[in-house]
Amino acid sequence: MGHQLLGTLPDPGLWTAVVQLIEDRADVDMVAAAVSHAAEQSMIDASQDATVQHAFYLVAKIPLAARENDFEGALAHIGIPVPNAPMLTDVVSGMMEAIDASTRQSRTRSD
Repeated sequence: MGHQLLGTLPDPGLWTAVVQLIEDRADVDMVAAAVSHAAEQSMIDASQDATVQHAFYLVAKIPLAARENDFEGALAHIGIPVPNAPMLTDVVSGMMEAIDASTRQSRTRSD
């Protein structure tokens, strides 16, 4: 059997507090504030992740590519492979392929 190296698991303390608020039927504003607080460090950590950075880059570039006369060519230019006259699913699939390729190239992986 194979083994999976997990590394350091995040401290669930702040998320435990969120669950407790939900169980206690707390006001939605209190739950939202607790979720925001619990997610803050995860978002800070994710901002340093090369894969997350590339995904945000592509999300920002896709609307710009849509403005071009050659949408497929503009997507190809930013590394998103799509067929002619792509549908939304083609763009999403191509984006995932581009993200996977970028992750393999950078040789970094995260959750």
